[in-house]
Amino acid sequence: RRYFTLFLLDIIIISLMIFGLSDPHLPSKVSKEGTAIFFVVQTTETMLDSDFDQNQNYTRLKKAKDCMNKIVNQLNQTDMIGLVEFQEFGTIQICPSTFENKDIISRRINKIEINEYVDFGNLGDALYRAGDALSMSPSNKKMIILFSDGVVREDNQSIEDAIALSKNNNIPVHVIDLGNKTEVYEKNKKFPGLLEQIFQKDETLLKKIATETGGKYIDAFKKSCIDSNDIVRSIQTSKSQWSISHWIFRIAFGFMIFNILLRFGPRRIIL
Repeated sequence: RRYFTLFLLDIIIISLMIFGLSDPHLPSKVSKEGTAIFFVVQTTETMLDSDFDQNQNYTRLKKAKDCMNKIVNQLNQTDMIGLVEFQEFGTIQICPSTFENKDIISRRINKIEINEYVDFGNLGDALYRAGDALSMSPSNKKMIILFSDGVVREDNQSIEDAIALSKNNNIPVHVIDLGNKTEVYEKNKKFPGLLEQIFQKDETLLKKIATETGGKYIDAFKKSCIDSNDIVRSIQTSKSQWSISHWIFRIAFGFMIFNILLRFGPRRIIL
């Protein structure tokens, strides 16, 4: 009977450790404080490509707008929305210091336009501007949602600085990848006499930004519609749930002590 009890304790301890490592959450009281969110949207020429649905001229920018509006419609009144558009540089269009009416935000999103004379987006500058503005927000819950096709200017130092800023201020960057992995981008069609430039998206960079900042990476081409619900659930989790993993580990530690006492307690010799 004693050996069966010890075996059962071993199973319980292992199960608790595995459960604790999964980082379980429980609902808590919903805070009245909202989440400060910055949409960062690429507005260079490649975002006009209609590779999602060429027959309907459904461009990458249109896909991004639909996703942003979908997210806005599911947020709470206490959430704050900001907007950065980036071409050669990032430009803050809406600052999330105060909450604006959802209709006003949607109208501003729908007015986003493309600069057809800029090929590469300065992603590092845009992310840094959004992260810097969020770092000064009084909200404890912040995030950036990036919409990009990955055809961006290679400025590693600028991007590394932006990643470091987000990490230091606990700002996850969720990435919506709007680029076609297998596509080569051909431009300069307006000027037949010039050699055409070929552009390739940097998927590795987009994944790196999401991973290193603790955000999510969503490939828009692997789903019929961008699953913005993943992002919304992330916002709701940050507001209304708390981790109980530390309590699980404490319980497991208690069972470990009890297990040791049974094995090597009074009248027993530790070898």
